[in-house]
Amino acid sequence: MIKKISIIWNQGKQEGEIKVKNGRHVKISLDDAVINDNMFNFVADGKKRLNVIVESEEKQASHGAVVNVFTKQKPFSFFAEHISKKFPVYIPEYNVIVTDFSDTRNYKEIEDTIRKTNSLNKLQRMEFFSEETYQDAENNTRKLRGHTWLGLSRDIRI
Repeated sequence: MIKKISIIWNQGKQEGEIKVKNGRHVKISLDDAVINDNMFNFVADGKKRLNVIVESEEKQASHGAVVNVFTKQKPFSFFAEHISKKFPVYIPEYNVIVTDFSDTRNYKEIEDTIRKTNSLNKLQRMEFFSEETYQDAENNTRKLRGHTWLGLSRDIRI
């Protein structure tokens, strides 16, 4: 399976390399310029796109090819199969978005769309709800009555 992916950084000098596990990269380009091997070096402005074409091997792993982006500051990895235009990978701490090659929006447009939908990740959902306490569990638990006479045996011969 061949997957075309675009990586968009918001700002800063981006320098590093791309490695693919359980697959191989067919081509890496910066907008229209082809990059030799798997190394890249450019200044990001929110519009420049690092385009990667990944060819996955037959399902050796559960999710196919893993793309590793090794940068000096903040390296990250993602499954190539999980990238789509509808649900791009957004890492605000790293100022990076990974989306499908056909997605023509720039960093700011994608970020605005994500923020408008108010979608929460798993960690944000956990932080949103209050933590479970023993008092809450007691209030929401059915009262179970099990009368036990301690010290008396069930032996009827007494």
